[in-house]
Amino acid sequence: MTGIVILPAGRDDAFEDYKQFIRDGHPIEDIESYLNDEDLELFRTTSDDDLVHVWGTSVDGTWRNVERNDIALVYHDGAFVARGQVLQLRHDPDLAEYLWRENVEHGRWNEESP
Repeated sequence: MTGIVILPAGRDDAFEDYKQFIRDGHPIEDIESYLNDEDLELFRTTSDDDLVHVWGTSVDGTWRNVERNDIALVYHDGAFVARGQVLQLRHDPDLAEYLWRENVEHGRWNEESP
């Protein structure tokens, strides 16, 4: 059964992350070394622009009930601002560190809770 996932982007830094990583996307080629062949093929065949559109969280359990093909809705400032579909789930602290420590301006990376 397809579920619905709400991705909150209420804080200014979270909304900036949404714009950078979901709306604008991140080049697949930049993260190839973090992906296995199956994931790489999935992202390449579903992307029209060679970008991967990703979201992450450091809150334990947030993704526990999320499944592939669920509908994802991004919520900001009292409204849903984007929708998409969950194509893949993964727990990958190294990829998370690369994306959210090396590529964002807000400096909120927490070594204790990546």
